[in-house]
Amino acid sequence: LKNPTIKLAKDFVLSEADYNDFISWLNNKEYDYVTDSERQLEILKEKAEKEKYFDAIKSDYDAVKNKLKGDKNTDLQLHKQEIKWLLENEIVSRYYYQNGRTENSFLSDPEIKTAVRALKDPAIYTSILNRSFKE
Repeated sequence: LKNPTIKLAKDFVLSEADYNDFISWLNNKEYDYVTDSERQLEILKEKAEKEKYFDAIKSDYDAVKNKLKGDKNTDLQLHKQEIKWLLENEIVSRYYYQNGRTENSFLSDPEIKTAVRALKDPAIYTSILNRSFKE
C-alpha cells in the first residue's frame, strides 16, 4: 500500500529494508507451521507406538523433537532467499498479474540462470551439445 508503483516485474527485487519490515510485521502475528522433519518424526512415533517400541525411545524422541522445534526468527533468516523470492513473486503479481509473476521468477530460477550462463559461454554450450550427441 505504501508503493503505488514498483519497478518493472523483470527488475523488481525486495530490498533488505522491506524484508526486515516484513519480519517486524510478522512479530505481532500468531502463525504456526510444521516442518517436513517434524512430520516425519511424528510418523516415526506412530510406527514405534504401533510396534510397541516407543516407550524405549521416548526420551530420544523428545530430545529430537525439541531440537527440531523451529525458532521462527531463525527460520526467517535461514530460508531468507526462498522467502524473499516468494514475497517478490507475490508483490509483482499484485501489480503485473500472472505475466509479471512469470517474468519476475526468471530472476531467481536456477534452471534459467544455468541456461543463460550456458548460452553466454561457448565452452559450456559446446560441451552440452557434445554430450547430447554422444548419448
